Amino acid sequence: MASSSLVANIITDKFAKYLPLYRQEKLFKNVGLDISRANMSNWFLAGAEMLKPLVDLMYEDILKNSIVHMDETTLQVIKSASNTCYMWGLFSSKYDNPIKLYFYKDNRRHENASELLKGFKGYVISDGYEPYNKVDSCINVNCWAHARRKYAEIIKAFKGNLTSSLCAEGIRFIDDLYKIEHKLEKKNASIDEIYETRQNESKSILDEYKAWLDKNYPTVPPKTALGKAMAYSLNQFDNLANYILDGRLSIDNNLAERGMKNFVIGKKNFLFCFTENGANMSSVAYSIVETALANNLNVFEYLIYVFDTLAKINNNDVDNLRRLLPYSNELPQHLRIKW
Repeated sequence: MASSSLVANIITDKFAKYLPLYRQEKLFKNVGLDISRANMSNWFLAGAEMLKPLVDLMYEDILKNSIVHMDETTLQVIKSASNTCYMWGLFSSKYDNPIKLYFYKDNRRHENASELLKGFKGYVISDGYEPYNKVDSCINVNCWAHARRKYAEIIKAFKGNLTSSLCAEGIRFIDDLYKIEHKLEKKNASIDEIYETRQNESKSILDEYKAWLDKNYPTVPPKTALGKAMAYSLNQFDNLANYILDGRLSIDNNLAERGMKNFVIGKKNFLFCFTENGANMSSVAYSIVETALANNLNVFEYLIYVFDTLAKINNNDVDNLRRLLPYSNELPQHLRIKW
C-alpha cells in the first residue's frame, strides 16, 4: 500500500521535476528506503487512473472554448507497433481558464486532429500542420514565429551580413507585425483595442508583404533556403493572416510550444515509455501537473488533496469532481503558490 503523499511525490518528481523513476529509486536508497521502480511504476499507473476523470472533464471544458492552441512531438514507446509515436498537445488561450492537455497517439495521421477536435468550433492556432485544415468548423491560424524563423536561420548562417537582401526585406515585414504586438502587450490593450489596431495597422503590412511575396518569389530558385522561406509564407498566407480576425488570437503558437517544451524536457530524461498504457497514463499525469502549474498550484500539495478527496467522495458525481479541477474556485487557498 502507498499513501497519497508518496504517490503524489512520485508523480511530482517525474512530471514536474523531470526525475525518471530509476533516479527516484536511487534517491530513496540514499535515505535507506528500498522502493523499486517497478512498485513506483504500479503506484503511478494507479494514481493516474484515478486522475483520468478529471482530465476528461478538462477536455470537455477546453472543447467549449472558441480558441485552442495545438502542437505535437515525437515519443518513443518500446512496446508499440509504430516506429514513431506522438504526444499531441491541446492548450487553452490566455483568455480562458488555463488548461494544458496531452494525448498519446501511436502516429501523426490526419484523423487524430479530427478526433481530438471533435465537437470544437472556433480558431485553431498551430504551426501549420496540414491536418488541422481538414477539421470541420475550425478556422486555422498559423504561426508567424515559424514563418520568421525560416528567414532568421538564413541570416544567422550568414552572420547577419544580409542587411540589403531579399531575406532581410522579408523578415522586416514580420518584425513590423511583431512590433505592433509588443506595443499592444506593453500597454495591456483590451481585446477590442487589439482588434482595431490590427485592422488599422497590421492589415496594411500584411497586404504589403503579400504583394512583395507575389512579386519576388518567382525570381528566387524555389529549392534554396530563401525560396523555401518565401514559399512557406506564401502557401500559408491566408492562415497566417487570420490572427487579425479576433483580438483574442495570438500572432504565433508560442503558448503551445512552451507547453510541449516541458514535455520534451521530461522526455530527454526518461527517454521512452515502455508500454502504450504507460504513455497514456503519462499523458494524464502531464495534463494534471501542467494545468496545476498553469493555475499557480503547488503540484505536490494539490495531488495529495485530490487523492485524499477522491477517497472520500462519490466519484460518479460530476459536481464533486469539478470541485477538484486545477482551475476550480473551490480549491483550498493553501494549495496556491504565493508569489
